[in-house]
Amino acid sequence: MRSSNFNALCFIVLILLNLTACNPKSAEIAPTTVKHEKHEKHLKPGADVKFQSHSIIFVKGGEIVNTDLVLTTNERSGRLLLDLSVSEGLELLDTPKQIDAELSETKLVKIPVKLRAIRDGRFYLYLQASLSNGESTSSRSLALIVQAGPEIQQETQFQKPAGENLISMPAQETHSTP
Repeated sequence: MRSSNFNALCFIVLILLNLTACNPKSAEIAPTTVKHEKHEKHLKPGADVKFQSHSIIFVKGGEIVNTDLVLTTNERSGRLLLDLSVSEGLELLDTPKQIDAELSETKLVKIPVKLRAIRDGRFYLYLQASLSNGESTSSRSLALIVQAGPEIQQETQFQKPAGENLISMPAQETHSTP
């Protein structure tokens, strides 16, 4: 008798569970949101600012040079704040150490600077750029190389040492696809 009562009780519990599972109110489905992410070109972290002009200039030691730094950004509006500093051996003349530039549709920012290298050598003009577009602020550090001294040849020709038998041959490359 016990086992038949137990079986009847189990049967009733299973029927009740099935009935509640089939009840449309108990099976309400919550709406889900699907997040679509845009796959964009990966950029360096920090402010989207880079040199449009050359990142190296050549000067003579002791010479005062007026030059324009041209920076570019993909931001169409906002403010670009620049903090300028120089390495030892380079002077920043008649140029503010902090510059606040308004960004426009042209995406170019032209900064006139006046520099003097005290002696021959390699020096740096450091730029700490902060880009603020109203929604966010990001920063990036840039450096302009100032090479002072006699002009360095831009292109170096390979010269073989005298008395050495070297044969110069063109490079051969092959490209394979995975």
